[in-house]
Amino acid sequence: MNKKEFKKKCKQEKTQKVDPNEVNVGEIILVKPGEKIPLDGIVIEGEAMLNVVALTGESVPKKIPINDEVLSGCINNDGILKIKVNKKFEESTVSKILDLVENASNRKSKSEHFIHKFAKYIPQSL
Repeated sequence: MNKKEFKKKCKQEKTQKVDPNEVNVGEIILVKPGEKIPLDGIVIEGEAMLNVVALTGESVPKKIPINDEVLSGCINNDGILKIKVNKKFEESTVSKILDLVENASNRKSKSEHFIHKFAKYIPQSL
């Protein structure tokens, strides 16, 4: 998740915008319709249909009731959810996916690197 994005943290019916990195395990976050779930957790209030295509490839939205676990990176299609965070941002699903994508180029084989370098010259010679 981009550091410019903020989520609302709930404390005694008041909400404040905070960076997902500042939310601790056990705290409650508020996710409104159309927002991305920033941290993994358990739904403690509300029901919603979540778009999970980015994580699972499933094109049909998944219904999420109270006490169901939600993963970061899903998009809330409808409903307001209060989620009790069970993992810090560094350990969340979306953070692990971002790490895998960022480090994928470092793990390329020698032949992949050669092909990538060689491909730069192909259009010029054609």
